[in-house]
Order: sequence, then C-alpha cells, then structure tokens
Amino acid sequence: MIESKDGQVGGSAEMTLNGEKHNSSLSNVKVEDGKVSFDEVLNFQGNNLPISYSGTLVDDEMQLSRKVGEFATEEFTAKRSK
Repeated sequence: MIESKDGQVGGSAEMTLNGEKHNSSLSNVKVEDGKVSFDEVLNFQGNNLPISYSGTLVDDEMQLSRKVGEFATEEFTAKRSK
C-alpha cells in the first residue's frame, strides 16, 4: 500500500489464477486502531468481480475475511515477508 499526496491510502494487488496474471487497484482503504478494510474489483473472464476485505492487523500479520461478490466468503492470514 502507498499513501497518496492527498492523504488517502491506496494500493494494488497482483495475482496469478489458472496461469493468468491479474492486476487490480485497491480502494476505500482504511487502517485504524488495528482494523483494516479495503475493496478490490477483479476483472475475471471479462467480468468485474467486487471483493471486500476486512480484518485485523497485528505486527506483521493481517487476519482477513473477504467477501467475493455474492459467491463466497473466505478467511485467511496474510504475513509480511522479511
């Protein structure tokens, strides 16, 4: 994530799914009192798929839950690489 000139926090995500690379921008990024949330729109097979993330940030880990459109909800841990 990066901080822009106007104080808004934003970022981008890159992933490989079924051998195909996808890039997306993160929006509505909020980090406050150990809580984090952000949105992503993933273009998958020509369709824009909204994904909402929320969770907690502790040290080098984020415990996150993500809601993928109307299809699924997943929980996972993201760890900062050293």
